[in-house]
Amino acid sequence: MEDIKKLAHGQCGSDGNEFRRLKRIEIKASNQEYVELRELAHRSGYTNLAQYMREIGLSGKEIHSKTKRMEAIRLCQFELNKIDNNLNEFSRHLNSKTNEPFTEEALLVLMQIKELAENTYQSAKGAK
Repeated sequence: MEDIKKLAHGQCGSDGNEFRRLKRIEIKASNQEYVELRELAHRSGYTNLAQYMREIGLSGKEIHSKTKRMEAIRLCQFELNKIDNNLNEFSRHLNSKTNEPFTEEALLVLMQIKELAENTYQSAKGAK
C-alpha cells in the first residue's frame, strides 16, 4: 500500500508528518496504566497520547521485555555456575598437591577466573 500525502499544509500538524495516517493500532491498558501513560505524556509536553506513543515507539530507543531480562539473568547464572564448577575443580587440584608450591600459572588461572566472574556479574547487573 502506498503512502498518501496530506492535501493541505495545515493538515501536517505540529509534528510535520506529511502523510495521512491510515493504519490503526489498538492497545488495551488497565485504568492505572492509562492514567500513568497520560501523565507521562503530559509531563513530556504532549496533549495527544497517540502522538506521545508514536514518538516513543519510533524513537529508536531499545527496550527489553521482562522476559528477555529474565533470560539474560538466567544465562548469567548459568555462566557463573560454570565458572564456580571450574574454580572448585581447580581448587581440588591445587589441594591434592600439598607438597608442591603455589605457582605463578595457578595464580594467573585464578585471576582469569575472577575476571570472568566479574564480567558475568556486571552483565547480569546490566540486564536488570
